[in-house]
Amino acid sequence: MESKERILIVGCGYVGTALAERLSNDGYMVWGAKRHVETLPSFVQPVQADITQPNSLQTLPDVDAIVYAVSAGGFDEERYRRAYAEGVRNILDVYEQRDTPPRRLFFV
Repeated sequence: MESKERILIVGCGYVGTALAERLSNDGYMVWGAKRHVETLPSFVQPVQADITQPNSLQTLPDVDAIVYAVSAGGFDEERYRRAYAEGVRNILDVYEQRDTPPRRLFFV
């Protein structure tokens, strides 16, 4: 039996959830990481995490690929820096410590 590709969508909001549905329908195992997981649909495995809080990222699952679909939550430089520079760095730092890091990172 062939194992399913494992995908983590970080920032599983409007765009991320639409992608998760498509991937799930195509047979992928999909996790969605966000601060408030209550709104995630049943086809997404929830992971409560905050990209600005490195300690909250330790529970991220081992996956084959990451889709980084985070929204800055505003239009000022500080929010962009936290979401797109620090957030990506925090995610990469977590996976650099793993024996089997993801093979791909897609930045949306």
